[in-house]
Amino acid sequence: MTPPLPSQPQEWVFITTSPTHRHPTKSQRTRARRRVMREIGYARRTVHAQSVPEEADEMQLISRGTIQVSSALAAPIFRPEFALNSLALDRESRWLLHHMFSDAKSSQSRVYRNRWYPLCLTNAAAFNQMLATYATHIAQGRPEYKLKPFILSSHTKALSGVRTFLDSSSMCDKQMLNGAISAIAALACYSHIEGDALSWKLHSTAVSRLIEESGLTVNELDQKVLGLVEWVESIGSYAFDIRPELRDLEARESYHISPPASMSPCFSGIDVPLTMLSAFRALQGTNEQLSMRQTSFGEAIWQCPIEIDQLIHPLTYRFLLLDPSPIGVAPFYTCIRSAALLYLAEFRRRSGISPVVTRIHLQRLRASMEAMGQSSVKMPLTLWLFTLGAMEAISQWDQQYFYSQLLGLLQVAGINSVPLWTQCLTEVVWAGALFQDKLEIIWHTLHPAMSSLPTESPGTGEQSRGPQGIRRVDVLAPL
Repeated sequence: MTPPLPSQPQEWVFITTSPTHRHPTKSQRTRARRRVMREIGYARRTVHAQSVPEEADEMQLISRGTIQVSSALAAPIFRPEFALNSLALDRESRWLLHHMFSDAKSSQSRVYRNRWYPLCLTNAAAFNQMLATYATHIAQGRPEYKLKPFILSSHTKALSGVRTFLDSSSMCDKQMLNGAISAIAALACYSHIEGDALSWKLHSTAVSRLIEESGLTVNELDQKVLGLVEWVESIGSYAFDIRPELRDLEARESYHISPPASMSPCFSGIDVPLTMLSAFRALQGTNEQLSMRQTSFGEAIWQCPIEIDQLIHPLTYRFLLLDPSPIGVAPFYTCIRSAALLYLAEFRRRSGISPVVTRIHLQRLRASMEAMGQSSVKMPLTLWLFTLGAMEAISQWDQQYFYSQLLGLLQVAGINSVPLWTQCLTEVVWAGALFQDKLEIIWHTLHPAMSSLPTESPGTGEQSRGPQGIRRVDVLAPL
């Protein structure tokens, strides 16, 4: 637009336009604003669930005061805002609760909000320990989160609350008793995460004695609390290989220990206690049931982990109740017991038992195999033992031992394919569909460089390499 000439008067020119489309109505504008605000809120929740907010960001994330959790996220029968009114929640507590209910992908978060959260609402000690345990889980995966002071503070509050209950005279109050049992179970779970077997044993024994001294029967206890306690015990007793303390809480049928009707030929001529033979036959029977379900339903059987857990849980207890190292029994007994528990590990992972720590069973399997040697054990059984060790080995030193032994056995037996390997393992006990991927990974790890496995001693750390100079034992990460 050119400026007007000096001789011309300056005038304003107004141009009017009309829209080509109709203006949105008031209701349409309201719906658009609501949708935009809803998407903004969802984006903020998604971002903050992945990172610890700073003080300024946290003020935008949640309001000060008591946290309010949507009823769509919490269990429908609970109203968390009422239960939490008596708890003074600090910034870390509010963020942890937000993280717990916002992280929909993690099975770890799902366990806490579905199993722990509803039972810990009515007891401050249980609630504090639940947050401390959840924070420990997060801190282990994200060490940059500075949660250690909060963990220690909440753990101390939980211990103080449990001591206050034990010193009071309200042990006959069912609600108080259930709250105390939940708190002690949370303490035991924390000890399990920290790897403290002694504290875990003390907490599990305390729960058993608390129930016994209360004078209440098992039917009078809250079944959800009892299920939580048994779940915690199942995880800890397996990880630390400790005889379960709560096995007599319910009137369970005694295990049938009559001579098994049939047994793998691998056990013929080997002196094994009747209790071990009966337990291993039960393992084979359970494996046959799972194989038939796999044939009928395919991968659909893993969509209902509760059914798998109902089969595996009593079988795991049966092996845990066996003495891990009885006097006067050959190392073969300990070897079979540890291998059976390692075999059940993958089923426990699939059934939702988390976490599954197999370190102590792997150590006992290796120690018993080294003490026993291979001359007195038949080939399919020896191959089964070393295969389980190779699947669960995590450290380089364990991988080196089991991989080198396994490679030698495969060469001696003339096994040149995974199907032939699977057929040999089936002679003992094997679920091919479940372990197929792991066998293929191990097979491809071993065979590209058969002569390049290093020999290393834990003291010197020196290695000898094959002609190609390739280290293969550390290729396989924890499976």
